[in-house]
Amino acid sequence: MDMVTTLTTSAPALDQPCGIAGASRSTFRLSDLLMECLTHPRISWEDEDSWGRVEGFDSTVLQRRVTPGTVLSLAGLLALEGPDAELSVESADNHGVTLVTERQLRIRLTPPWGGVGVLCAEPHCSDPMIERGTIDLCHTHLAASHPDTIAAMAQSWATQAYCVLEGDPARLGGSRQAELLVAAAATQGASDRVISTLLESLFVEENMIEEQIWDETEQLEMRYATGKERIRLRTVADKEERRLRGVTKHCLGCGDPLHEYLRPVRACPPQYCSPACADKHRPKPKQPDLGDCPF
Repeated sequence: MDMVTTLTTSAPALDQPCGIAGASRSTFRLSDLLMECLTHPRISWEDEDSWGRVEGFDSTVLQRRVTPGTVLSLAGLLALEGPDAELSVESADNHGVTLVTERQLRIRLTPPWGGVGVLCAEPHCSDPMIERGTIDLCHTHLAASHPDTIAAMAQSWATQAYCVLEGDPARLGGSRQAELLVAAAATQGASDRVISTLLESLFVEENMIEEQIWDETEQLEMRYATGKERIRLRTVADKEERRLRGVTKHCLGCGDPLHEYLRPVRACPPQYCSPACADKHRPKPKQPDLGDCPF
């Protein structure tokens, strides 16, 4: 007997009414979903977005149809957490389901061919995270973060990059992640601080090069790579600061005109005419609890 039940409806995977959006979270373990994938009867349905029929099953824990590929992709993403990982449904709509793990990792399941993505850590944000484990926010929320948060993420990312790239100066510079961190810091008037954090964590500190590197050629390579990256990141910050002043045009505090190529001091957020005006008028980014900071 054919174990696949054919449905004539055109509803896509994960496109069934959920009944839990906006309500209290439905919590389950990854193993529950894996067991459903193994034991629930297979069904198939027409999916317009995938240009054909889709095979899957009705999930009780997700309260909608899902494909085995999606479940396996989720299991792969949570391999370190294991089958006992607890998840809860944050929200659901006609295009997918957003899950949250017990460690506050936000995951988006989208139909039909195993679509699984990691989202920004900010609740209800639908944008992707920049990098799991080090920069867990999207571009927008990173730029809105407290300078302490941006600096902590910069140190965490750079330290990991140094280990992964084995401290090779030829490969440590030029990353997109460093650019995003510096551009976000520029929004908060903290680009100098974050650039220093990145350089100190990515490369050997300049006053320690001769002590840690004995070979003169390698010393020169480290100094050259550090200087090159400093110039690159400073250029990124200057460009972002000019862009913000050009777009804003008038100080967000007092309304005075802003000059694209004229800054009062670098520590002043570029959307304001002076540090005093910024301190008086701008909304304060959320201050992180550094005692609990994972970085």
